[in-house]
Amino acid sequence: MTNRIEASIPEIFSANFITYLGGLAVYLAAILAVWEGGLDYQESQVPRYVFLVAAFATQWFSLMDAADGIRARRLKCGTPLGRIVDEAGDSMNYSLMALILLYIVKMPPGWLTLGIAVINIPMFCMEMSFKFTGSLSINANDDLGPMEVELIISLIFLSAGVFGVEGLNSPLGYSFVPEWV
Repeated sequence: MTNRIEASIPEIFSANFITYLGGLAVYLAAILAVWEGGLDYQESQVPRYVFLVAAFATQWFSLMDAADGIRARRLKCGTPLGRIVDEAGDSMNYSLMALILLYIVKMPPGWLTLGIAVINIPMFCMEMSFKFTGSLSINANDDLGPMEVELIISLIFLSAGVFGVEGLNSPLGYSFVPEWV
């Protein structure tokens, strides 16, 4: 499917432009979340549509990120530096996804750093895969790669958009925020 998406993007767009196009949706979703929720994400009530937008943006980013890799390999224009720059851009997008996730889990502000570190797990998985296999390819069926993590994040956003943040916290009487906070 990703091959068809890459083929549908006009040839005048470079692989890097496709990356920027995919990341733009996540940036807009994060701006919308902060706009609607304010800076105090623990007390704010973000409308459900913001999480639906974030779910769409995350999947858009995921598909465009895969399409950019396909285009770079097809045109043989990929470089090691381009791969590092792509990963750095991905890391920034994951950090913005972590910011949106904080409006769902409503953890104390000190946990922002932990949230950003955890959300960058796909980058760490890619680096570990490279260390163990000597290849940056994550095509094996048993890898937990960026697309799988992005799908999980999208499903969390979709659930918050459909059920609301309160719906995610209350059905089993469990809250994401520990009682000692």
